[in-house]
Amino acid sequence: IQQVAGDDGSVMIVDWLDPGATASWELVLPAEATFAVEIRYACAADTAGSSYGVGVEGAGELRGQVWNTGSWMSLTPWLALGRLRMPAGRSRMVVRALEMPGYAVMNLSALRLLPL
Repeated sequence: IQQVAGDDGSVMIVDWLDPGATASWELVLPAEATFAVEIRYACAADTAGSSYGVGVEGAGELRGQVWNTGSWMSLTPWLALGRLRMPAGRSRMVVRALEMPGYAVMNLSALRLLPL
């Protein structure tokens, strides 16, 4: 997995060829809270079909499946994954492949956490 910067300054995680690799971010929340979780990614037709999990330590995991977006740079709209109740303090949000039938998982553009 590597990160590349787009022309607009955004960062995309690309070359996700190892099904054991993960993408993660440290979270620090002042209080326990519930968030709606959304994702954006890109995936070419010849490797679509991977399943993935998005979770937070101590908060469970949401699951989704990667579909063909037309190309490695053509992003999905924001896709709702569900809700997670996240603990106060430090935790880690992790995106991981659950199943990878093709040669790559996805190009991960972003996760969005919307407070509820």
